[in-house]
Parts: sequence; structure tokens; C-alpha cells
Amino acid sequence: LQKPEYAWMSSLVKTCVELGKDKEAEAVLSGILSHYPSQVKSWKLAVWLSLQQGNYKDAVAAKEIVLHFEPDVEGHK
Repeated sequence: LQKPEYAWMSSLVKTCVELGKDKEAEAVLSGILSHYPSQVKSWKLAVWLSLQQGNYKDAVAAKEIVLHFEPDVEGHK
């Protein structure tokens, strides 16, 4: 079975959020994180989804992982 394209999966997460399908968005994000755990954009998407859902604890946890990947990048506020 072929690994799904990141761009397609991230677009699906955003579309699910726009349609109010949070559980489906979470399921797709889970797949993204399992297929692309070492890509910082996966974790940035996790931050975004958590913020969209008002889940600030998860947003902070995902942001910590982003900071692990980008420790010296300015603008992590």
C-alpha cells in the first residue's frame, strides 16, 4: 500500500475542519503524524488543528515538538 501524499492529507484535514467534522480531521491528522512524524509541517498542522478546536493543551504540546525541530527559528511566539 502506498503512503498518501502529505499535501492531499493536509488539505483533507483543513476541509474537514471547514465542514465541522472535527473527529474526521483528527483521524486524518493521526495518519499524517504516523506517516510523516519527522516533518515539522506535520506538527505545525497539529498546532493549527488544536487551536481551531480550542484545545490549547494539545496545541502547546505540538508546539513543543515544532520547537524541537526548529530551535533557533525566530518568531516562535
